[in-house]
Amino acid sequence: MSDNKLQLKQLFFGKTDAYNELLECGPEQFERSFLKNDAYSIDDFLSGLKYYIYGDKGTGKTAFLKYLECVLSNSPENLVIPIRYKSEFDLSDKKDLQRTAVGNVQEEVADVTDLSEQKDCIVSWQVYLISRIIKGLDFKKGEYRVFDNNKEYETLCKLIQCVYSNESHRIVPKINKGCVNVNLSSLSGISAALELEIGLEKDQKRVNYQKLAKKIIDLFGTLNLTSSTNTVWILFDELELSVQSKKSYKRDIQLVRDLILAIERLNDLCRIKAYPVHIVASIRSEVINSVYTSGFEINKPIEDFGKEIRWYIRGGNYENSPLVSMILQKLKVCEENFGIQDDQDLWKKYFPDTINNMSSKEYILRYTWQRPRDVIRILNIAKETAGDSTYFTQEIFDASMRTYSQKSWNEIAEELSLIYDADDLKAIKKLLTNIGVPFTLNDLSERLKQLGAIYDYVDRFNGRHKLINVLEQLFNSGVIGNSGQRMRFKFLKDDDLDPLGNMIIHVPLRNYFAVQSANRD
Repeated sequence: MSDNKLQLKQLFFGKTDAYNELLECGPEQFERSFLKNDAYSIDDFLSGLKYYIYGDKGTGKTAFLKYLECVLSNSPENLVIPIRYKSEFDLSDKKDLQRTAVGNVQEEVADVTDLSEQKDCIVSWQVYLISRIIKGLDFKKGEYRVFDNNKEYETLCKLIQCVYSNESHRIVPKINKGCVNVNLSSLSGISAALELEIGLEKDQKRVNYQKLAKKIIDLFGTLNLTSSTNTVWILFDELELSVQSKKSYKRDIQLVRDLILAIERLNDLCRIKAYPVHIVASIRSEVINSVYTSGFEINKPIEDFGKEIRWYIRGGNYENSPLVSMILQKLKVCEENFGIQDDQDLWKKYFPDTINNMSSKEYILRYTWQRPRDVIRILNIAKETAGDSTYFTQEIFDASMRTYSQKSWNEIAEELSLIYDADDLKAIKKLLTNIGVPFTLNDLSERLKQLGAIYDYVDRFNGRHKLINVLEQLFNSGVIGNSGQRMRFKFLKDDDLDPLGNMIIHVPLRNYFAVQSANRD
């Protein structure tokens, strides 16, 4: 290694999961490495004007929330409460939450999957969020003071203790016939009127959950503020959808939908009451666009209080892409960590001018879906291939492409598994392997007939699935698009596939599918 140049294996481009990146590099480096993309409007979030960050998978929503966590945690006055939906709530939690939406009329039912459009879990989510705020403040320790410790506050604390007992991280407690079993000592001192209001049955040692939840929300809105400068921030991340089954996928959409509305209601209340409390959430785009959100008008709060992350700039060029700026920011921090400071062009220092007869910047970005996750994946694989080299070359990227292409397909196939079983995915792979590009609908139809005559699983696939539906799903997943004067892909914000036009497989996947040139005029 020269005195002012690192070996490629010493470079740290991050992780495909920002949570893991923060754990590995620590908050100080994470904050320095983060590119404050103009699309984020970070100041709007820090001021409370925005509180939903949304976008496609891999666009950096978790990275954004983790950056907010780092920045907010720099001030000891901020109480920062990060919550990870995907990892903190298990299947049992989600089923319990669903039961509150259907009024708990079937206590013996092991699973509830069809929620009525007229019912929701918004109240239960609000109770959970309020409990995290109150328990986070932990008034007895005196570390953070936001609300006066008056009668209303003490009553609220008792009711929350009544709901959660020692299970502070559950979404809802165990409910039986619409009631929560309680320890009566936790309700000592409350008035007879309040006992009646929450449906307390002393002989049964239980309270009515819906009545109790409503009282908790009402009490939260009556609290008085202290003169402290403390602020509470809840950062709700990983509002992602399970890919284990269609049932779990649908359930997650409905639960996240209700959480979005619960966050809006609590943020609105806090804004009206001037409470220094902010709840921010990251959301996958497919939750917003899902048919299961129809009738709930979640688009209104998303439009008013949300910001979409998108890295692709239509009409721009590869030279000024924010993804290139992200790479340069990572390189700058890496060199600073090794005490290297010079005025060299960092891109020219580590990358060639061209790869495969195109600008190296264009080459790297063309092999992505215009998402940070893809850029990080391809650069990490390339540096692992580079040995002791201090400079990326075409040979390094050529040697990396098979692994990158396969990992990219594996991620897409995981999402497709919600629709297609293992044999179906095998049939799709067979359809696309060694195919010539561009191709047409007729080309694929004929190819499926020929393959179906050879392979039983392809023949079964043909009987179960209509080709145009498969193609539209592959378009939505970023596998295929249209070629022509201007390429059309979902990740380029084109909404629909043209089934009558020439189609192509996206560049990152061509190595995996061993795509051939059809030499079509």
